[in-house]
Amino acid sequence: MKTAIDYANIYHERTSENRGSLPEMRAAVCTDLADGALLKVTNHIRPISCSGEIIVKVEYAGLGFQESLISKGRYQFRVEPPFIPGTEVAGTIVDPGNSGRFRVGDKVLALCGIGGLAE
Repeated sequence: MKTAIDYANIYHERTSENRGSLPEMRAAVCTDLADGALLKVTNHIRPISCSGEIIVKVEYAGLGFQESLISKGRYQFRVEPPFIPGTEVAGTIVDPGNSGRFRVGDKVLALCGIGGLAE
């Protein structure tokens, strides 16, 4: 089973490799693990779905104690900056991938480990 760190690394590799004319999204990024560090809203390349993945247009994202610990490097796992925090989201499926279970337009709730504070 992949961990949140694995998914963060996969996301970073995908978005770093494919710069160009791909569509962008806004995301709140943690750039420093220091106490009192602020999240910065920046543009990122939209992810693409891979086998077993879906893409959700995030309409609501939770921001709670867990995110504050992750963003300070004090959670059970440590993610090196820069990264997009956010462990729970609600939104609409825009790319169901090859899941066969979801359709474009389905409303979903997701526990995503990391990366939820993005469009």
